[in-house]
Amino acid sequence: MKNRISRVLAVLLTTSVILSVGVLAVSSASAENDTIGLILFTSDRENPSPDGVCRNCEDIYVMSPEADPLGTSATRLTWGGGAATDPTAYNSGGADWSNTQQLIAFNSNRVNR
Repeated sequence: MKNRISRVLAVLLTTSVILSVGVLAVSSASAENDTIGLILFTSDRENPSPDGVCRNCEDIYVMSPEADPLGTSATRLTWGGGAATDPTAYNSGGADWSNTQQLIAFNSNRVNR
């Protein structure tokens, strides 16, 4: 009898652990889905380089492809990019959402700013 009670308790404990992990996974997945439909991208659309390559021309944008499939109304998030000849211009790239989907991390070659 004591052995059977131990097995029942072990099954109940295992089941509660599995359910707890499942609940945490679902809540985490819903937090990750907060930005579904939003795309982060880097572009030189404001300062296009005639050569097609510019190390200080790009800025970060966010857009909703459902609302604007062509990206014509994307929101510009950084304003450092400039003409290839502009010595004050800097590049921003590598944008990605934080784990909480509340912040955006990116890299930049800005100096003394």
